[in-house]
Amino acid sequence: MSVLQIITAVILILDSIHIDADEMLCPSDHICVPAANCGETGDILYPCNENYTHVCCSSSNTIVPAAGGIESRISVFPSDCGIVSVTDRITGGELAAMGQFPWMALLGYTQRGINFMQFLCGGSIITNNHILTAAHCISIDPSLKLQVVRLGEHNLETKKDCEGTVCTTYVEIEVERIIVHEGYNNKSLENDIAIIKLQKSINFTEYIRAICLPFDGISDRSIPTGGKLTVSGWGKTDSANVGGSLKLMYTVVNVWDNLKCNNSVPPKIRPIRETQICANGKKEAGFVQRR
Repeated sequence: MSVLQIITAVILILDSIHIDADEMLCPSDHICVPAANCGETGDILYPCNENYTHVCCSSSNTIVPAAGGIESRISVFPSDCGIVSVTDRITGGELAAMGQFPWMALLGYTQRGINFMQFLCGGSIITNNHILTAAHCISIDPSLKLQVVRLGEHNLETKKDCEGTVCTTYVEIEVERIIVHEGYNNKSLENDIAIIKLQKSINFTEYIRAICLPFDGISDRSIPTGGKLTVSGWGKTDSANVGGSLKLMYTVVNVWDNLKCNNSVPPKIRPIRETQICANGKKEAGFVQRR
């Protein structure tokens, strides 16, 4: 099983409004602000109140948005996008906790002659009706048909996932429509992006939420070389892991300079373009994603 690992670079807008000090549960260099007003980049947002309406944001990045700057975002994306219910940040390990990446989605395919669902690719929830994925996940094989999207999944071996006394069950929704980027090139993987529209709306929970996307003037903000990004999914964890991981995994990768990346990636996808980000893990293996 080869599952697309989506880079979760979270970008929002910050505001100076924050809740009273007695409600704050953030580190000393962070403040508690409304989720829709947080502008952290390349990180996951952690809630700082019981209703998950406020998140911890770096005080050094606090800005006052221009008039009308936030309204356009709220009209398109969920106001609580990018928030996770896990309050303890996990470091040093690559096994994700339940709810750590609530926007992750699994794509399920049917195949002629096979009477079970195959989950071969991944994606990210971006609205309550849409999933962002890679265009190459739409055309894996002519005999495969993308049928459903599974949400809230953690362990592929179990129908119900549990941590301690807390248990949750995944949700599956049928695919209604698929939109592939008109400039997608299946050889160079240029414009390797697609959107899946679901037949019914997603009911958001602590374990099923949308990720945030760039918007307005912030969308062209560059991610510096050496910057850290989070990659998550059920894909291969090493060259010997032929079938992929049965549990949701994650790791942190570093952004590479595109010129250096060109020397590491297969010739068929060279050159790395300005619309792509190249990142590498511990073994200096390039990983390319479209911006």
